[in-house]
Amino acid sequence: MSESLTVRGSAEGSFAPIADVLGRSAAGVGLIHGGAALSVRHHGKPVVDLVLGDYDSSRRQVLFSVTKIVTAMSVFAARDAGIVDLDQPMSERWSSMDHPGAREVTLRHVLSHRSGINGVDGTFSASSFAQGDDVLAAAAQTPRWRPGTRHGYHTVTFGSLIRGYLEHVGDAAFSDLFNSLVSPVAGDRLSIAGTATGFDDVQSILFSPPRDIRTPADQSPAFARDALIESLLADVSVFNSIPFLSATIPGLNAVGTAPALADLLASAGRGQIISDKSLEEMVSLESHGTDATLGVPSAFGAGVQRPFPRFPMTSANAWGHEGAGGCAAFYDPDRDLAVGFTTNAFPPYTGHSPMLSAVLPSIILAADSDI
Repeated sequence: MSESLTVRGSAEGSFAPIADVLGRSAAGVGLIHGGAALSVRHHGKPVVDLVLGDYDSSRRQVLFSVTKIVTAMSVFAARDAGIVDLDQPMSERWSSMDHPGAREVTLRHVLSHRSGINGVDGTFSASSFAQGDDVLAAAAQTPRWRPGTRHGYHTVTFGSLIRGYLEHVGDAAFSDLFNSLVSPVAGDRLSIAGTATGFDDVQSILFSPPRDIRTPADQSPAFARDALIESLLADVSVFNSIPFLSATIPGLNAVGTAPALADLLASAGRGQIISDKSLEEMVSLESHGTDATLGVPSAFGAGVQRPFPRFPMTSANAWGHEGAGGCAAFYDPDRDLAVGFTTNAFPPYTGHSPMLSAVLPSIILAADSDI
């Protein structure tokens, strides 16, 4: 007896075949439990809002590192408001970073993953995130290379350092800044550290056993040691827990939906969220080449990913971010195309889901055919 895989929702005009392609991609990866949602905005208009499998696109889910997109926008919104200077040493306004090695770290170094604080030494408890201990640990960490001289993915410390600095120099909590930036576009569909509605609508992440992928060049993923991420991965059920969801972890734990991501990036890419100058700086290439954390080529602007082999997006000028749990979002200025993808079926490796990879060529074809 054959098993059915249902694709629901809408796909308009030249994007109509995406429904079939998305279903085939899910069948190809053997999706059994959970599901996914894909939303696409072309020239600011909804053209795709599809849901497949056992998944409710109206419910939010943890976005993992896709969170970094809106965290970066929050930093640039603070810069637009005159609150921060991206190139001023953070130690000049945050005494916790006034120690050897870290004194010259700037917000731009952190945003572009060039601060040298790509992880934290020692030991750490997942429960300590609720108290903001990750912020204190990141600020006290001695950089592992001179800031600005190389790049290595700041998995958790990206958000810890940004949160600590913004909360130290500003008047509001980071979560307030984050949510005030997002709410005009996404409402309660995208937030961090709780909202008035709590977490009743957040769906659980379903984990697959990890696979160790080997290549001819032996470039298997090998994160540099980080006590922060180790504390979270010690028991992956923590990602479905209220303590994790209610903590403020600006690199990892925003919750949202695919339509909210697509709407937000469509607005941001069209210059409606931060100033034109800030948008240009955010997406300009700051780091590329072999990543000192991941051991493979990566590329970053100031807080967003730029296309690289693992995440090519849909053009060389696109920008966005993928998340460890399979979610991803990006904007392609060449096509005025915004894509939001969420899934609670955590793939057996870090990064965006193969379900999204499989539909990218079809999205390109549909956008280029849409007149």
